[in-house]
Amino acid sequence: MANSDLFLRACSYITTAPAVTDIDLAVTDIDLAVSLVPKYLDPDQMRQRREERIQQAVKEGKHFANIVMRLSWPQNEVYQYLKARSRIYSIHDLADEPLLASGIPRAVLFESG
Repeated sequence: MANSDLFLRACSYITTAPAVTDIDLAVTDIDLAVSLVPKYLDPDQMRQRREERIQQAVKEGKHFANIVMRLSWPQNEVYQYLKARSRIYSIHDLADEPLLASGIPRAVLFESG
């Protein structure tokens, strides 16, 4: 899968301690909070691209346990792409993780409009 196949893009990455502290520790877990935004502004085009990604996954043998899993597939697909099968990274949605957004040591690794 190429990055261009995805219909959402990450517009910011935030990481938390211990990745941003000065303590000399072996990093075994890096939490990344990611904010995803649509690549397309037109709602009809977004719906079409979402359905295309879902249909492609089904064609490739992906099975969805329920409608929620099916509809959230395009977002989960982006998280899987970012994680790249690494055991170290833990990817979170910035909108769902207020703890990662404030209050603990963190660093903004990337941010775009």
